[in-house]
Amino acid sequence: MSIYKKEYYENTFGREDSLLVKIRKTAETEGIEYMQLSRADAHILQYLTQISKTKKAVEIGGLYGYSTLHIARGLEPEGLLFSLDMDQKRQNISQKLLQNTLEFSKIKWICGDAHQTLSSLNSEGPFDLVFIDADKAGYLDYLNWAEKHLKVGGIVVADNAFLFDTLYTPEPELSRLRKLHGVSPQAEQVLKDFNQRITSSSHWKGAMIPTEDGMSVAVKIAEPKHES
Repeated sequence: MSIYKKEYYENTFGREDSLLVKIRKTAETEGIEYMQLSRADAHILQYLTQISKTKKAVEIGGLYGYSTLHIARGLEPEGLLFSLDMDQKRQNISQKLLQNTLEFSKIKWICGDAHQTLSSLNSEGPFDLVFIDADKAGYLDYLNWAEKHLKVGGIVVADNAFLFDTLYTPEPELSRLRKLHGVSPQAEQVLKDFNQRITSSSHWKGAMIPTEDGMSVAVKIAEPKHES
């Protein structure tokens, strides 16, 4: 995406209120803004939440609450969002930033490694939406969980689906990108398998929204078969 296209995209489709600016600036101050959804991408997430009439959602990787707030704003009036993050300090800051919003009462916060904490939500389903923006090597595990606990017609949304351009860039540029973004060959394979799975499995109908680093979106179209 050219710098001019990106500027137009963000300024036109990523307008922010003062709270969203504050959350984004918090991530910038901590030097981890690259881990957070861009302004316009976050609006896509809110839009997907809203048009799918989401009542119950799960967010895997909340950071400082930027994506959290966008999902919460897209929920149905009686909606509920379970926001998972493994960093207690960041989750505390997120809660403080969002505590005076109308959406705060719609959010339940769960701290810990999502590979362990997701199981605590098994009885809360089925869910309407699962958003994945955590450790990239874990994306297939999170998809497996979503496959079991999303309703048919529910959607999964995954950020960084291009994995900082490493999924398709040849050597020697690939080595530079891996080093720059801290991407492992394992994570690359997981993202490739993730994208392949949602476009070829009988359980999913998937597509890619070609944002700067890609956003994979898939609708669950069938329940997985259980062995007797």
